[in-house]
Amino acid sequence: MTQATSASIRMYRFQELGDCFLLTFRHGEATSRVLIDCGSFRNSGTSKTRIKQVVADIAAQAKGIGLDVVVGTHQHNDHVSAFVHCETEFMIGRLGQIAAARAGAPIVTSYHTDFGRYTHAYGVPWLHSTVTNYLARFHRRAQRTYTPSEPARQDLLNMGVADVEVWGRGVDVELFHPTKRSTPLRESLGLAEKFVFIHVGRLAAEKNVHVVLDAFRQARELLPRGSVHLLVAGNGPAELDLRRRAPESVTFLGNLDRQNRLPDTYASADAFVFASLTETLGLVVLEAMASGLPVVAVAAGGVVDHLRDEDNGLAVPPAGLTTMTNGLKERMVRLARDPALRRSLALAARRTAEGRSWQCELDRLEQSYREVHAAWLTRRGASAPLPSFSLAREPR
Repeated sequence: MTQATSASIRMYRFQELGDCFLLTFRHGEATSRVLIDCGSFRNSGTSKTRIKQVVADIAAQAKGIGLDVVVGTHQHNDHVSAFVHCETEFMIGRLGQIAAARAGAPIVTSYHTDFGRYTHAYGVPWLHSTVTNYLARFHRRAQRTYTPSEPARQDLLNMGVADVEVWGRGVDVELFHPTKRSTPLRESLGLAEKFVFIHVGRLAAEKNVHVVLDAFRQARELLPRGSVHLLVAGNGPAELDLRRRAPESVTFLGNLDRQNRLPDTYASADAFVFASLTETLGLVVLEAMASGLPVVAVAAGGVVDHLRDEDNGLAVPPAGLTTMTNGLKERMVRLARDPALRRSLALAARRTAEGRSWQCELDRLEQSYREVHAAWLTRRGASAPLPSFSLAREPR
């Protein structure tokens, strides 16, 4: 059984929330948290003893399948309510939905990954309808679903999910910043005066990293020998094949520490290149923009919400692999040959990212939570508002 990661890390800090339980599941990169507020529904009729029983039951189930669980409690009054946000659709998310059903609580969900399209990338297209139908059922149980891009929102609406809000397009514009550019880092990688492209992401079939490698190989042949380099950050099941496929002047960096090495490496490159067709957000695109990098990418999925052709990057239309490879190659060559274009796109990319700061996104989420909560109370014939609280990033 794969062990869960530490449950002590939370994405958000709930301030001045009052008395509550906070139950957090973490397994690998997936997280589901159950927030049970003790002050919201004083007339709900659900006793604190019953909620404790539910929490203990769900915690036991989670531990039984190899998850670490942290349960924090603060006691004050005799009645409680629950507000459940399930951030992943499979095992952990279903546990959150079970907890919500047992506590009679409203549910909101997040849709980050288009697993249906993954079935094609992994050679099992016959599973597409099964996976998509499961995702549809999962999100239809929610009062509201959050997804980070308009294309993903349309996908969910087409699945019959009634209430979908575009949310979660935040990037840490302080952590990822052009001032992190490091001459010593470039020198240590042997980059010196070279024009450096970077790709960041999981090295897996659905990311189309082989398209990036092929485009770079062709671009390299059209540019002065030794003038360009490609950095590939990340790891995954396709890494060995990609290493064998890579031409000269490509460096694989593996996974980089997000708090230190990754921001420095982004900022020390000159442009970001990306070919995935399955992104609901494309967070790495926003991180690159925040780092002051123009983006050369296939305009598909969530990337479309951020990439503006000839403004903050150069867009390649989604098409067949050969067409996309040629499109990336042409734009990479153009960018490497035109320093003024690179500078212009880089400035606009940073401005784009600054409009996507996490605090702006969290302010919107707070208001959305209140809307969902109020609508749920109306359906139950209750009127107690959410207690005073605010959402903020965990301090680093």
